[in-house]
Order: sequence, then structure tokens, then C-alpha cells
Amino acid sequence: MASNNGIAVVDVTSKELLNKPKEEYSSVDGLKFYENKLYGIVNGWGDNTQNGLYKFELHSTGTEIEKSKKLVEFTERFRIPTTFDISNGYIYFITNTQIDNLDGDTNKILDSNKLEPYTMMKIKAE
Repeated sequence: MASNNGIAVVDVTSKELLNKPKEEYSSVDGLKFYENKLYGIVNGWGDNTQNGLYKFELHSTGTEIEKSKKLVEFTERFRIPTTFDISNGYIYFITNTQIDNLDGDTNKILDSNKLEPYTMMKIKAE
């Protein structure tokens, strides 16, 4: 699971934390397990160069991240990318969620004149 402290591995039966989350793997908004790797959308850093679509390679025990690789750099044309899925070896995600144009308290669009069509990205999962 992704948390403010990093990526935590939890035993679902005992609810025991199996690793110590590291801050360098925090700000993840969406996490998927696929072919013994984790993929995550990182979009919470103030420094946009740290944000992107990442692949996290796991130790053979599956409880620790050994290394990470940025697969997609988020530039200014990405507007709070978040929701994603993996199908048939490809990662699909919305590049411009426009969440910044939504009032989270009322669940209403702030300015309908600023709405844009959604843009999807598709890349091969490594």
C-alpha cells in the first residue's frame, strides 16, 4: 500500500507491517502489482522532476524495494495524472485528470469552461 511515509508491505491476514517504508518512495497516487514488480503514479512532490510513472523492482521476498526506475517523466502537459491500469502488458493512465478543477468538499466542477477532453497514455510495462 502507498502511504505518506512510502510504500508499505502489509500481511493481509495478520495485518503486520513487513517492511519499513522509505520516504524516497512516497507521494504515490495509485499502485499496481504486475509480474513481480510494483508500478506507481507519483504525483505528490512539489518538485515536478520527482513525479512520474515508476517501476519498483522488489527483492525476491517481495517485502523490500531494491530499485526504482522512472518510466514516464511528468511535464507541464500532465495535469495531476493518477488513475491507471495494466492490461495485456501495457499500462494505461489518464494524463490530465483535472482534479485541480474540482471542489472536493462539494464534488462540483469549479469552472466548466476550463474542462478539457481526457487524454490517455499507453506504454509497455517493462
